[in-house]
Amino acid sequence: SDARAGRLRFFDRLVFAAHPDHAAVVSTYEKALRERLRLLTDETRPADPPWLEALEARLAESGARAARARAGALKALQAGIDARTDRPFPQADLGLAGPAEEMAAAGADEADIVEALGEGLMRARARDAAAGRSLFGPHRSDLTALHREKNRPAAEGSSGEQKALVLNLILAQVARLADQPARPVLLLDEAPAHLDEARRAALFDEIEAMACENDTIVVRFLESGRWTAPFLGMTEPTGKSFELVAIEWFELTDGLIHRRWGVRDAASQARQVGFPHAVGPAKPAVGIKVVA
Repeated sequence: SDARAGRLRFFDRLVFAAHPDHAAVVSTYEKALRERLRLLTDETRPADPPWLEALEARLAESGARAARARAGALKALQAGIDARTDRPFPQADLGLAGPAEEMAAAGADEADIVEALGEGLMRARARDAAAGRSLFGPHRSDLTALHREKNRPAAEGSSGEQKALVLNLILAQVARLADQPARPVLLLDEAPAHLDEARRAALFDEIEAMACENDTIVVRFLESGRWTAPFLGMTEPTGKSFELVAIEWFELTDGLIHRRWGVRDAASQARQVGFPHAVGPAKPAVGIKVVA
């Protein structure tokens, strides 16, 4: 399903962050998967056996590597979540539902996973050809999460519970990447929106602690307003509203903002409120009130 595929892509991005070569492995797998399916579904001629076997060998090798990387990342993330018992965020028990990942989690050698995948792909040929899609392999795996305290799947929880679970997972990911040479950048999109007061305070405390350690904070926010008064030399406001996304970076020294820079979609703002093409010389900004 689309939801399952989305969860797997999300988890693969978590794996990429610690192991950049995982991206190339997954790309190799997906390319071979498309080529295999094209062979199996070509009605003009039967699939060439040697080429099909070569593709399945590539799929088995790259699939086994991807599965082992996922299993390793899952173990590290779960340990990170388990260590966060002093936080008010709910803890999740993570899992990867997929034969290859389950073998990797159980300690199987890569060669054994390669063999199992190769045999499974061979058995799945007729079914995949009839279905017109690939129904076996690590691309069919799924990330699962159980709300530990309530002992129920995260998907059955409220929107607030789900956001809190994911947020705890992301914060555990940041913690496990903290010792890497390249510092992780934490981007949160309206993260406090569904959090209660205690969890909002805890989130801000953690962000502040990260800032004290790494000295840089990145903030992505939604800016909106209305053109109601003269602005940048333009004397005829349209009364139209605007809404845009902006990102700002703050560099801290001794707990104070030392440097600040950012980007915003000014062209979109101009189109939305009806600025003329020539705005004239810049003047102090007045008349646009940021309301969100």
